[in-house]
Amino acid sequence: MDENLNKLVDFLRELLVGINWNEAILNIEIQPGMLGLSGWAMLDEHKESLRTKPNENIKTAIRKLHSMTSTNESNKWNRFKLILKKNSEFVTEYIWDHDWQGKIEEENKRIKKLKPDYKVPKWNWELE
Repeated sequence: MDENLNKLVDFLRELLVGINWNEAILNIEIQPGMLGLSGWAMLDEHKESLRTKPNENIKTAIRKLHSMTSTNESNKWNRFKLILKKNSEFVTEYIWDHDWQGKIEEENKRIKKLKPDYKVPKWNWELE
């Protein structure tokens, strides 16, 4: 397993200490210069939010995972889901949310019109 992915699995496990969970989910949203995380623990009859602020080590692991797995137009992703099972098995989903990306690009265009010096953030595959 990739060391960056391993760090995310360990991070999710740490969030679950003291919770009687069946399945846990870590959702990541990423854009150039932006990173968002949310998590859920699935309990017997409901789900519980896992609130946390990732440290720099986790943020770096996410960015490295993204740069290693999103190298061009054909394998890009802006949302990632890590699903951890009670038996320690896990599933990953790499998702390109086209609608969300379109909204981000429209907002960048709007800002660029208002502030001509604004530098639109670029994905790593756009920098080459």
